[in-house]
Amino acid sequence: MDIRRLVTDILGNGANPYCLQPIVVRKLEPAADGTARYELIDGQQRLTSLFLLYQCIHKESHGFLPGPKFSIDYETRPQSAQFLKDIDLSLRNDNIDFWYMAKAYNTLKSLLVAQKDMTHINEYLSEKVSVIWYEVPETEDAISLFQRLNIGKIQLTPSELVKALFLRDTPEESVGECQEEIALQWDNMERELHDDDLWSFLTNRKTPKYATRIDLVLDLMAQKKQDDRDPLSTFFYFDDLSRQTKLYDVWKSIQAAFLQLKEWRYNHNLYHKIGYLIASESQTLQDIFNAGQNVRKSQFEAKTDWMIRQSLRGKEEDTDTAVDIDELQYGKDNALIQRILLLFNVESVRTINAEKQWFPFCMHKEKPWSLEHIHAQHSEGLYTNEQRRVWLADHITSLEDLREDLAESDGRRTTIDSLVEEARKLVDDIDARTKKNVGDEFNSLQDRIVSQLSLNEDVSVLHGIDNLALLDVGSNAALSNYVFDAKRNMIIKMDMDGAYIPYCTKMVFFKYYTPSARLQVHFWGPADRDAYKSNIKEKLSDYIDKK
Repeated sequence: MDIRRLVTDILGNGANPYCLQPIVVRKLEPAADGTARYELIDGQQRLTSLFLLYQCIHKESHGFLPGPKFSIDYETRPQSAQFLKDIDLSLRNDNIDFWYMAKAYNTLKSLLVAQKDMTHINEYLSEKVSVIWYEVPETEDAISLFQRLNIGKIQLTPSELVKALFLRDTPEESVGECQEEIALQWDNMERELHDDDLWSFLTNRKTPKYATRIDLVLDLMAQKKQDDRDPLSTFFYFDDLSRQTKLYDVWKSIQAAFLQLKEWRYNHNLYHKIGYLIASESQTLQDIFNAGQNVRKSQFEAKTDWMIRQSLRGKEEDTDTAVDIDELQYGKDNALIQRILLLFNVESVRTINAEKQWFPFCMHKEKPWSLEHIHAQHSEGLYTNEQRRVWLADHITSLEDLREDLAESDGRRTTIDSLVEEARKLVDDIDARTKKNVGDEFNSLQDRIVSQLSLNEDVSVLHGIDNLALLDVGSNAALSNYVFDAKRNMIIKMDMDGAYIPYCTKMVFFKYYTPSARLQVHFWGPADRDAYKSNIKEKLSDYIDKK
């Protein structure tokens, strides 16, 4: 039982009767002094809450008001009964039961002390509060009965409980003529939220977090915190609201919140900006929703731009300093680089002419993403012959393509022919299993192949943002040891097979950023890196150049 809710309901219920859920007991032999004794089968939490409430009233009235007229013993936790009797808060850290009981007591204390007169609460408990007392025969097996009482219970979801508010009639208000309309609109709202494009725009979470998708909208309105584990807090919010506001007005506010989310989804600019903030986990939907309340559209758009700029500020303690793209390094700034590249992809799609393209958050959120080196000069982690065979086969293709593009007089053609022949022979050896381990032979050959397919630049340049792109974790693991040309061939194959490749990653490997006058297909060199980084800076200038 939510003890805060119990007291709040009592304080706000006027003189109306208040009935607790059933308590199931089995009568036992009386105690030695003749006191009646019962085995509690179902309802322990309810009785413990009532006991604490009476104890709090008694102690905070300095003994003027009576305490509980019953006692509780716990068969497996005898110390808990003594703690309830004494309420010694200094023992709260001795075990977890004491901690929860002390927390509940302090909650009650804060609520009751705020009341100048606790007498009416005590009287209300004695005269108006009742429980459904269900006493089973002494022959009944307690464990079996408990299982029968609880095993089939399916707890209503918060949205189902909230929906029930609109399907009830009260003496104060009747919404009967609107119930059919509300039910229809409710179902339509739930159905629209099952549009994966809308859902993936609004949240990074899969559906299992929510029993129904409309829970997302209700949680937003209830300002439910991410660490709030109370499954009923959202229902309690709407239950309280329904006591203060007409039910139909409550429903209209739910509908208005949903329509606002839909409006963002179909606004081309807001879809991409809000979508980025949520996908990058820079802001929660709750923060964005709150920012959009009671402001003009232009003000809200300015707020989203500010949020995006803040997401690129790097360290939290230095939030006023714009990010320096040139200084970012793989291994040190991975999280920030990944946000920048995500925004680069989103903004590139957003600003395509005529606003006909939409970034596919639905496909993007199907996989985890990581940073991929566009060109990897040093390959590591190829420990098995099968891994080495695949690497050789893919790089033989790149060597042959390079050779075809070289002039007949270029002396590198002979070197490449020799490497191809040596690589094919090692592949044959691996296939024939003539050697148990070809590690040393492979490593020597690999270094020479990489040398031919690289521009032999300083390794430090390989860890800047101009040599990094977004790729899903699975593809990244498969391609992490490949030089640019081999990766390019694999990316093309993946794209032809229908795999989702981020827009800017394809642009990189298809060499769309590099000026045609400086285009060379097989390598990722200074001209490519400069053009790529210049595009990033230009596309994100509104966010990285402003404070």
